[in-house]
Amino acid sequence: TRAHIGLLLAEYHLNDESQLQELSQPFYTSNNYANICRFGSPALKERFSEYNKQATYNCAQIEYEAAINSNSVKQYETAKQMFLPIKDYRDSAEKIKNCETQISEIHEAERYLMNMQLQEQQKS
Repeated sequence: TRAHIGLLLAEYHLNDESQLQELSQPFYTSNNYANICRFGSPALKERFSEYNKQATYNCAQIEYEAAINSNSVKQYETAKQMFLPIKDYRDSAEKIKNCETQISEIHEAERYLMNMQLQEQQKS
């Protein structure tokens, strides 16, 4: 298992395992992470699971901030999907709810604008 930890760190060009939680991309697809989960002790599995949750959160947070800046349904949907696997981690559940609220508000604003345009066209 120690070898898999070293390989995982090398895969992401890191020097220390604690740096895994600073990544801005989840690493659950890594074969080395899978082997740590498969062969590691329960405590080791939990520690690396927490690192992965934090990395996943970091990635989702970047997408969430981009969604706020762009007010894009697509980006809110992406951010929501990224938070879903870690919905019990930190404030992910709240972020999911915020994404859903924003998506709903954007759709409502779009419907309002369409109705206003239809009314303008009917007047002409």
